[in-house]
Amino acid sequence: HVFYYNTYLASLVVMLWRLLSSASAQKIQTVFSSTATAHCHRAASNGATKVLFRTLSSLQQSSGLIGKKELSSPQGFGALEESCYTVVDEHVRAIHKEVETGHFKHSLNHLDHISNNLCKFLDLCEALRQLHPPGPMVNSAVDSMHRLAVYMEELNTDPCTSYSHTIFCCFFFHIIICIYYLLNVILILLFWCLKDLYYGMKGMLSSDIGSSLTSEEIFCAESFMLDFEKSAIHLGDDVRKKVVEWTTSISHLEMDIENAQRTEVGKAFHVPEKYLKGLPPQQMRLLQRMDNGNVIIPCHEQSAAVYLLSVLEDRAMRKAVMEGMYETDGNIDSKLTSLFVQRSELAQLVGFKDSAHKALVHSLADNPDTVNSFLHAASTCIRPQLDEELDLLASVAKHKQIDGDIELFDIKYLCNLARETLNKRSAFLSLENCMNGLNMIVQRLFGVALVKTPTGKGEVWHTSVERYDLVEMSDSGVVGDVIGTLYADLKFRQAKNNHPSHYTLQTGRKLRDAFPSGKLKPQEKPIIALVCGFTNTSALTLDEAKSLFHEFGHAMHSLLSLTTFQHIAGTRGSTDFSELPSTLFENFLLRYDVVRMFAKNSLTGESISEDEYSEIIRLSQEFPALNMDESLTLSSLDQYYNSIDFMNTKSLRRGLELVTETGITPFSWKDFPKYRRFFHLLTYEAGYYSYPWCQALSKCLWDEKFESDPLDRSNGESYRKFILELGSGGDRWERIESFLGREFTIEIMARHLKKP
Repeated sequence: HVFYYNTYLASLVVMLWRLLSSASAQKIQTVFSSTATAHCHRAASNGATKVLFRTLSSLQQSSGLIGKKELSSPQGFGALEESCYTVVDEHVRAIHKEVETGHFKHSLNHLDHISNNLCKFLDLCEALRQLHPPGPMVNSAVDSMHRLAVYMEELNTDPCTSYSHTIFCCFFFHIIICIYYLLNVILILLFWCLKDLYYGMKGMLSSDIGSSLTSEEIFCAESFMLDFEKSAIHLGDDVRKKVVEWTTSISHLEMDIENAQRTEVGKAFHVPEKYLKGLPPQQMRLLQRMDNGNVIIPCHEQSAAVYLLSVLEDRAMRKAVMEGMYETDGNIDSKLTSLFVQRSELAQLVGFKDSAHKALVHSLADNPDTVNSFLHAASTCIRPQLDEELDLLASVAKHKQIDGDIELFDIKYLCNLARETLNKRSAFLSLENCMNGLNMIVQRLFGVALVKTPTGKGEVWHTSVERYDLVEMSDSGVVGDVIGTLYADLKFRQAKNNHPSHYTLQTGRKLRDAFPSGKLKPQEKPIIALVCGFTNTSALTLDEAKSLFHEFGHAMHSLLSLTTFQHIAGTRGSTDFSELPSTLFENFLLRYDVVRMFAKNSLTGESISEDEYSEIIRLSQEFPALNMDESLTLSSLDQYYNSIDFMNTKSLRRGLELVTETGITPFSWKDFPKYRRFFHLLTYEAGYYSYPWCQALSKCLWDEKFESDPLDRSNGESYRKFILELGSGGDRWERIESFLGREFTIEIMARHLKKP
């Protein structure tokens, strides 16, 4: 999963930017206004609450994309640019004044306003690049991104927004990793912040003013300070010059490696087409067919190669395919080594032990020692279940007369045989039913509801995109205020990012005016895009339904977040916390008593039987320990390559040996250099552990609070209060403990991975 997508930090002045894709909604109130709403009604069928429907009394002539009137045509980007420049300049002037006077009381608000306005515009452009059909709108969006980069370069010449004419902090716009589509990287700008502001804010935190700040303000201020220090603003000119040079070099290396990983061709195999019947149609179209009925499979095409490992009967062929997956024509190994070394050298330059320590500070885990302790604890906890699963595969191998020990290239094939069939589709899990189910869950838990609302002319980027408003709803069914808006782009489409994704188009936040004499604005409402690429919406597989529920969990985090600073709103925080709400939402699909309330026959209204659904779950979850073992292995590799230990050895192969020697996994990876195709190494920088971490964390919260009654309102309200509304800020350990009502440790978290 990405997005998981997923997200990166960037500094503007001193602000960390998390770019998941945003769009501003300067006049979004026209969409939410009461004059646009004629009525809402609630529909219920056999106990399952369906999505509400809102009818517009009159559709606007042209509401523009995301409700922005300016974007009724490509030329509207110019007007949005000017508006963005005006607001940013106003706050930059205010920072000038605070630097001159030495009073930094309102600096946090000015910085957040600057970051918010730039993020909304830039992220809107990026969202359109990812989702809008190619054409003038996309071209205008990209042009605006380039012009804004020039504007920021000019901003760097301002003595109050630059220091010694040094520029820093390169950031990536939106990086999407998925097995079917290319990694998209746009390098937008390099930017440096004000040294005086850094020391001014540092002094403010230790002064009487600091003692009067709220916990949210303190958290954001500390985040800003940390970002300054990662940028070497507190160090000498020579050091900062090196930081700029190394950062640029690392950026080029990451792009070179990404291109090599996805374009270098190793081995290719001619495989009978009969083996590829289960491959998604969109993937089949990318493969070359031969006149003799065979299909050419390049091993670097990960999805096709992985699929072959699950269906090829010939063991030698399976081994050859797996070897081919990690074989390259170029010098990826030397480039990866150089990348990891430069990352840690850069970290040491600004005062950290290595790249992992630099990346993890201010995360939920906080340091590599905590992460490694979790990985080993989790590995120990799943080992009994892993042994059981391997024993089952051994019996399958014996039945198929496969001699010798089970090897890595045998795992997927034997798992497939044990399941007896591939992940099956079910009409009970149609997209409509799943959306009704999500609506039912949030109504029961949080007292909110999805209202399907017709869109104005030009409001969405494609006719298949649907709009839902999230509204407060009383127990009696009375619809209240609009909380935010979700645009659902869920059907497969060419020239679109079809990977399951969550885009924050606008954060929800309490608007605090940065200018004391200015007029306060109404609360900014969140706008979210929920993206999938379903090819058959009438019958989803359980895995596809899980992807939908996962991304919807992210959406609820963004929609129900209510912070003052956009910097920590919703998912804009460390991945080891932001993946918690999304992972937790998957659990609802594993409870038949929940699923039966929405998985119904469209004609008869009859619910799916418990036996049938149990079989669907069994086929998709037959080997959870094996899946977790691979996730822990990759997380351990990620930690090692960003550590001081790698700096000492500079050996990529040593990482493969260590995962076995240290007991993380019982398998030997030494003959299969996984790092060559482990794309997350480029983008996560010691953060891949967030996936198994949040699986364990969400399982802990589920087992202790939701297992006995998944739809209990009191638990839902508590979860909304302590986990969702506070976004990604504050003391997150304390928030988790407040929700659980007791002390919480990584050992407790890891134990919940054990088979019940």
